[in-house]
Amino acid sequence: MPLVIAHRGASSDFPENSREAVTEAYRLGTDMIEVDIRHTRDGKLVLCHDSHLHRLFGDKSKLASIDSEQFRRMRTFGTGTTVTLDELLQMHETPMQIILDVKEYGLEKRIDELIRKHDCVDRVIVSSFYSAVVRWMKQLNPSVRTALIMDKLAAAPMAAGFSRMYFHFLKAIRSDYLHVHFSRSRIRTIRKLGRLGIPTAFWTLDDPKDILASLPANPYGIMSNSPRTAMKALGRLRAHAA
Repeated sequence: MPLVIAHRGASSDFPENSREAVTEAYRLGTDMIEVDIRHTRDGKLVLCHDSHLHRLFGDKSKLASIDSEQFRRMRTFGTGTTVTLDELLQMHETPMQIILDVKEYGLEKRIDELIRKHDCVDRVIVSSFYSAVVRWMKQLNPSVRTALIMDKLAAAPMAAGFSRMYFHFLKAIRSDYLHVHFSRSRIRTIRKLGRLGIPTAFWTLDDPKDILASLPANPYGIMSNSPRTAMKALGRLRAHAA
């Protein structure tokens, strides 16, 4: 049975990457959370998907142009409490596994410093669309688990197979996992990659039909904006959270 991974926290119920979304994912009994990591002007790592602040905060600035104190006073979609990575790793709501989707180059050293500071290497996976981030993270700390993220374009050849090609590439960049955009056409290749030793998680599945359709691939995880929906589909929603 795959793990249920709350994509940007329980982001269908609360603003993405917010303290409230993380807390709700914990309350539901989600196995893992996935959050996005960027930096502010003063070099602090924060949970934020976009480099521009307009969609999330209605502000015309770029995230990198404001400091962390300004960011902490902002509210995602007007209500969500913003969170730094340092705060996240200290929250009592996060004993669960955490996937860090690193959105920028050059954050690897600071991420490693925080992982070491909070002694949480056993519950963190560092992921990125950028293979260089994955490789550099592993060089900094070989104990850190890593995952390459693939979108529709990067994963398109999977419809024709090429499992060995993907396997050798992932091994070359020292990626422990693959996080791939879900498509039924990729199921056979993902299943083969699993047999070769590359566990895969699918993103982002909010429809119970898609969640159940993904199971023949034997994914290690299902990323969903609605972990409640995913857990119901898998018959795993805790009674107290129903």
